[in-house]
Amino acid sequence: MEKTKVSARVAAFDGLRAIAITAVLITHVVPDNLPGGQLGVDLFFALSGYLITSLLLKEYDHFGRVSLKDFYIRRILRLAPALMVFAVVVTGFALARHEPHAWGEFFAVITYTMNFVAAFKLLGDSLSMGHTWSLAVEEQFYLLWPLLMIFLLGRARSWLMATTLALAAMGLLSTFALQVMGVDTWMIYFLPTTRVAPLLVGAAGAIAYWRGLPAWSARLVASPWIAVTALALITAWFFRNTWGDVWTWRAGLAGFAALTVLLIVHAIEAPGSIVTRILSLPPVAWLGRRSYAFYLWHAPVLWMLASSAESPWMQIMITFAATAAIAELSWRLVEAPALKLKTRFERAGLPLRAEPSAPHAGALVWRSAEQGGEAH
Repeated sequence: MEKTKVSARVAAFDGLRAIAITAVLITHVVPDNLPGGQLGVDLFFALSGYLITSLLLKEYDHFGRVSLKDFYIRRILRLAPALMVFAVVVTGFALARHEPHAWGEFFAVITYTMNFVAAFKLLGDSLSMGHTWSLAVEEQFYLLWPLLMIFLLGRARSWLMATTLALAAMGLLSTFALQVMGVDTWMIYFLPTTRVAPLLVGAAGAIAYWRGLPAWSARLVASPWIAVTALALITAWFFRNTWGDVWTWRAGLAGFAALTVLLIVHAIEAPGSIVTRILSLPPVAWLGRRSYAFYLWHAPVLWMLASSAESPWMQIMITFAATAAIAELSWRLVEAPALKLKTRFERAGLPLRAEPSAPHAGALVWRSAEQGGEAH
């Protein structure tokens, strides 16, 4: 099988990652000031759902099949090396401090089961690596979603969108049912059923774009006012106390993901818009490019520097600077080398970037480019 030597990215997508990780970091330092910042994780989920689905659709369209082996190898090379370094280092510190659940956490991290460990408090509710629950949810999605997509594309292509939306609705209904049953928000927060909606709303956005946007829809999504409104609503949502808001978990996550999809498609349809350019600024894109390492390392850095500053905003700056240094090392020494190896498992000739929609409904048109979109 031929391989390509380049991976594609859209800089604005890195800008969305930068927004997500910034919200998460701030809410972990000053939760009262940004009580909804944990929704940054759901921004990551919506983006991942969109990008993974787009990549699978492109490969299927161009080659008539998807290589699951190559897909899973690419995911492993993108995510596992940095995660393993993180897990080994943090576990080493935990063992040095004689923490009782160090090995249990290590096992949960490397098996991508931390979401269940956290939901059921199998190791208590104070975990050194508990924030990796979101990586577990994504990995579970990466494991199952391609299998279902390939099945539907091969046997029931017309049911792909309906099935995606139905599964998202089932996730929302399951959360509603758990709330009615009196299950506490802690468990609901970590269960994968709660996070199905943002992942699959992102996937539905990719499927809709793959089908082709009608002319009026493409013009609407390309409008800078639509993008500004979506970005403003996402930002405002971060300031909402979502933890105690039952409607956030019943339907809000799907709405939040839909706003994210609007910004994703806007970045493709309107690459020259003010919003796309802001999201593509080099410092913003730099942070987004390293958002994975930022997410991994910000929590242990925060714990280690917990008493280093009296002002919470000074604490944010110190945590950001220390995490940025570690993230840069992770990028240069671990992630970038793994990404070079990852390209060996990408098919040569596979177009890497979506063109803006034609002025009519139809199939998605793809073209080759050295700068396009890639899953986190």
